[in-house]
Order: sequence, then C-alpha cells, then structure tokens
Amino acid sequence: MLDPLSSAEALIQLQGKINERMMDLNLFLSRRSEVKSTMRMCEVRAYQSGQAMFEVYVDVETNRGVAVSFSFELGCEKRRWHVAAAVSRIGRDGAHVLDEYPDSSPMNLEQLETIALQASDWLVGRAKGFNFDRVP
Repeated sequence: MLDPLSSAEALIQLQGKINERMMDLNLFLSRRSEVKSTMRMCEVRAYQSGQAMFEVYVDVETNRGVAVSFSFELGCEKRRWHVAAAVSRIGRDGAHVLDEYPDSSPMNLEQLETIALQASDWLVGRAKGFNFDRVP
C-alpha cells in the first residue's frame, strides 16, 4: 500500500495523463474540416456535499451548428471512487447522452488508474471516429 504522499502524487499524475489526452483530442478535433470550433475545459471541484470531482471535457461545434461534448469525470465521495465518460449532444434543452462508458467504482488506487485510463481511451476512440453528420 502506498503512503499518503505517494497516493496523492499518483492521483495527480493520473489527472495529468488524462488531461494531456484530452488536450491532444481537442487539437485533433479542431483540425477536422466539419468542426467550426472546440473548447477544452479542465476543472477540479469540491462540492458542499463533500464530493470532490476532476472533470475534463472537449466541446465541439460543427459548421452545421451541431454541439457535441466529450466528457470525462473522476470523483470521490464518502471514500468511494467514481469514473465516468460520455459523448453528449448539447441542445437548448440540455445535454442528451449519445454514448457512455459504463460507470465504474474502483476500490483502490491501482483499479482507479486502470479504469480511468480505460475510460479515457474509450472516450478518445469514440471522438476520433465520431461522425458529426449522424448526430440526431
């Protein structure tokens, strides 16, 4: 078992890896001919509920006016981890999930790293092969 400082360092390293993947994804998507604009955001939040959340996403607007978000989140609440990733269409009435990685609740730091990297791989794969012309 890692000591607390090593665990904290490992978590920050993991967040850095995922953020870097999303930075690369943003650059890749911004170069696609059908894409008008992209915006990448990375946030770390502590909610009043006690939940801590690392969120990173790339929002895309196409030349046809379609908005799609590729989002990843890693959170912790009441000593339980949560990893999620999704592709959503953004509209006036909110976000509509088009595809999502199965929610996961890793039990330790090793599982967290494995699942988080798998989820980010899944999201990058979905984004790189995404057909913006087929968004409902």
